[in-house]
Formats: sequence, structure tokens, C-alpha cells
Amino acid sequence: MAIPPMLAKRLVKARNAAGAVLAVLALACTIALTFDQAGANDEEPFVGSKVCGSCHQAYYEAWVNGPHGHSMNSLEGAERNDPQCLACHGNPDSRYDKTVGCESCHGPGRYYSKPYIMCDKPAAEAAGLRVSDTEGCTLCHRPEHPVMRHFDAKKDWTRLPHAELSAKRSKPVKKTDSKEKNVSDIP
Repeated sequence: MAIPPMLAKRLVKARNAAGAVLAVLALACTIALTFDQAGANDEEPFVGSKVCGSCHQAYYEAWVNGPHGHSMNSLEGAERNDPQCLACHGNPDSRYDKTVGCESCHGPGRYYSKPYIMCDKPAAEAAGLRVSDTEGCTLCHRPEHPVMRHFDAKKDWTRLPHAELSAKRSKPVKKTDSKEKNVSDIP
């Protein structure tokens, strides 16, 4: 049975239109998925500590198992929704870390977290990486806080696993093949 020419033209137009709609939908999905990746959309400057941990595994493990990775646990009831409490115990601006994460001290990682930027410290700092020092600790660990014990940033910093890892990272190791290596690849 032959298809009348007028119907054949309509079917071709419908098929072309359906193909165009599918192509537009595929493009829209690709764009949506691309911009929904960690820290990739314009609204989210944070990438989350898991992204940091993909290269810095030892620091990530220290964070997960340390006090900052569980900072929300010290809040009770209404404190968990109090912006004044969350300013230090959480990161209400991030959809990734709801606790004190890497970016709480090092700044939102959207622009500096890419490996090709992180391998160049001046470039990473120019892109927003804050190299933490003990002064940053006192933004939250303040003596005027009603339940805060006296906090000595220089002394208390050394008790954190992060400090121990940082100290190891900055010490040169034995010479190998007549070249001094720096422990800059601690994950």
C-alpha cells in the first residue's frame, strides 16, 4: 500500500520536528548536567570537602574523623537552626558541607579546586585559596563566646591532625638520585 504524497510530506516534517525537539532536549540535559557538577554553577561557589579529599586523602580523613568534621554534633535543638551558631559550627551557604569543612578555612573552592590550578600555589591563591593560619581559627574560637574555654590558637592548632600533616608536608625528605624531594604530594 502506497502512502499518499501529501501524507508522506507531513510525516517527514513531523519526523524532522521530533528530531529537532529531541536534539534540543539532549543539549539542554547536557548543559544542565554540566552546570550541576560540584561548584560548577554560578550560584554555588563551594565544591565540598569530598572534592578536596579526592586529591588530599590524608587531610580529608583527618577532617572526617576530627572535631571539625563533627562540629554540628555539639549543637542542640534550636541551635542547629540559629544563624549565629551556624556561622561557626556549619556552612549554611554550601549544599555540600553542612559542618565545618575544608572551605570554611580555605575559602570556596569553585575557582581554585581544579588540579591544574592547585599544582601552582600562587595561581591557587590568586583564584581564592586561603592559606590558613592560626589567625583564621580565632574567627570562631573566640574567648567572648559563652561556652568557649580559653583558646590558644598556636598551641591548640598543633593538636589537630591537619597540623601534623602540614608539618610533615613542609619538611624536606632524604635525597634520592641526587635530588632533594619535598613532601608536596601527601594526599
